Amino acid sequence: AYEVSACLVGSEMCIRDSLEPLRTPRNVLAAAEQHIPSGGQLGMIDFREQFILFSRRDFTHFSFFSSLEQENRNAWLWMKETPDSYLIVAAPNELSCFTQEGAVQLGTAHRENYLLLADEQMNPSCASPDKVKWFTTPKPGSWQD
Repeated sequence: AYEVSACLVGSEMCIRDSLEPLRTPRNVLAAAEQHIPSGGQLGMIDFREQFILFSRRDFTHFSFFSSLEQENRNAWLWMKETPDSYLIVAAPNELSCFTQEGAVQLGTAHRENYLLLADEQMNPSCASPDKVKWFTTPKPGSWQD
């Protein structure tokens, strides 16, 4: 159910604005940014392009052309080597290098629920990726300021 009660019935802008949280990850990223320290970085397994557009923090993804398992391993290595790094993942998603227990619920975008993983969700060890691949874009969402 969409909340349009405060709008005039039939108002295209009102309907579009009420759907905004479902069409973009803006609210998911805003929730993530409230849980990480200033200077903290975000990463994402199973990357979606719109997330990079709305992130006000440095944003890392682990390649479109890798299997989920390889992204998982690269993300674990990235978090191990990068201070103040946090990972956004769709839930539920079985990840061999992380647990979802204790993860922060971020909300819904693109019909998926997202979690924020921190160091506490990293398993003690993880197999090395076949090839180290990660791509970081510094503060890509600064256009929103």
